[in-house]
Amino acid sequence: MTTIWKQITCEKQDSQTTKFEYVGTEKAKVMHYNGFYVNNLIYKNHKLHVIENKVKTVEKEPCSFEHITNVEINNDNLKEVSQTSRLRWKIENKGFNDPKNGGYNLSHKFSRKSHKTLCNYYQCMQIAHIIQQLSTLSLEYKKAAKKNANESQK
Repeated sequence: MTTIWKQITCEKQDSQTTKFEYVGTEKAKVMHYNGFYVNNLIYKNHKLHVIENKVKTVEKEPCSFEHITNVEINNDNLKEVSQTSRLRWKIENKGFNDPKNGGYNLSHKFSRKSHKTLCNYYQCMQIAHIIQQLSTLSLEYKKAAKKNANESQK
């Protein structure tokens, strides 16, 4: 999508681009956001809206997120669109990257004989991934609860 990124680069330099800055929290950390958004970019007969968000925290190096959406962006929905886009990215990353690269050995080799076999394998792998996520999260929850209990006793 080099053409859309060229449009975005041109829009960044335009004084009409809507810039923003706000402070939010995520997991009890203060996050400083700044960036810009552009509405009504045309790409292959599709109307796109773009947010570029730079996030700074005390603990981490600044990072940048770019979101392309079909939802028109304004100052009222800016935070919600950006946060929803980040959550979607997390879901897609966990849902597809972990099974492919996280030890589940997802690859095309299971689809050569039968589509039904592929579907069965993929569903079993998804169940295993869900069980692994639940056990990891429950262990983290137990650790956090134990830590909070110890702190409250002090």
